[in-house]
Amino acid sequence: MAVQLHPLHQRRDLTDECVEVINSEWPRSKAMRLHSLEKSCTGLPYSLVMTETQEGKERVIGYCRLAKVLAQKKSVLIETVVIQKERRGQGLGRKLIELAEDHARNQGYDAIYLFTTDKEKFYERLGYDYCKPVNTLGAQMLENCAVEMKTNTPIALQEDSCSGECNSSAIPMENDDVITGNENMNNTSQDGVSSIESQSTPPLSLVQSPPPPPPPPPPHLLLLRCAVPEQRLYIG
Repeated sequence: MAVQLHPLHQRRDLTDECVEVINSEWPRSKAMRLHSLEKSCTGLPYSLVMTETQEGKERVIGYCRLAKVLAQKKSVLIETVVIQKERRGQGLGRKLIELAEDHARNQGYDAIYLFTTDKEKFYERLGYDYCKPVNTLGAQMLENCAVEMKTNTPIALQEDSCSGECNSSAIPMENDDVITGNENMNNTSQDGVSSIESQSTPPLSLVQSPPPPPPPPPPHLLLLRCAVPEQRLYIG
């Protein structure tokens, strides 16, 4: 059995199977799900797909999504973590997180954030700990929580911008992709400057105002952070 992780924008042929896996947990119309997944591109946020190959046949067995953490260039948020229902209880959730961590480290990130409402012990065993609040860009939800965070040797950042094939720098948020949480959308471009400002200095009335701050999250959400070391660290 060979298990691999693929960025969805590099394996568009897996999109339909991704829809089935995600919709098995968070039902929504296929058309709307496809519209969301097809926005995945080389720049954050984007989708990661875990596949298994048996007897020469490859199939999707897991999915997650990476989003940008504001003010922390070397950090990402992992969300919408799901394993095919028939394959749960086989250690594939751990495998998906490990592969996502390896992918993040190879892209130059040294920390991963995620949230959970009831799986904190599972993630603690994978090296995660409670952390301070963060804001995210392009995530399907925004979670904050008060905590301590780990440190790790910095890894050089290799930011990747959205390629020409991508129609948007952020995927619209879907409130059925999370158990609970607040939605927020930031339409600022990746360099933090609006398209009007980047072209020239327009009259003051044409300059876009900054978006309002996002609303606070529900207090019961637990935000966790894990360093992404060269060798994995486990706790618990």
